[in-house]
Amino acid sequence: MDRPGVRPEYFDQADLRLAWLVEAGLAPCIVGAWGYDGYRGKAYVYHGGPSGLTTGPADWTASGEDEGDYLGWAVGTAGDVNGDGYADVIVGAPYYDMGETEEGVLFLWYGSAGGLGPNTTPATAEASPIASGRTRRVRQRLLR
Repeated sequence: MDRPGVRPEYFDQADLRLAWLVEAGLAPCIVGAWGYDGYRGKAYVYHGGPSGLTTGPADWTASGEDEGDYLGWAVGTAGDVNGDGYADVIVGAPYYDMGETEEGVLFLWYGSAGGLGPNTTPATAEASPIASGRTRRVRQRLLR
């Protein structure tokens, strides 16, 4: 697979538990690799189907912008936030700077008929700063 620098030990355990949904074609799989590329982090979306997960490169990715952002610390589907009938994706970066040093940010990418769009960076997402440490609590909620 074409994933230089990605170490599977950084994949979120919650995604591994959802494998049966993905393999049944009921849900895509989003993987957070927060240790990618100097801890910039990266999120990967793989579409599933009756034959299992997509093979080869991910169907969609988002990469952190700066070393130490930890993009992908918390990942998950966000439901249909904007009410357009398509699933949206939320990705946490607990040390991302958005006005304050290491305040942390939750990024939201909207789904559409064409998917999540081209591979991207946080610049194309809705962003919401979070108080320091809150990403860990969000992550715990996503893992329930």
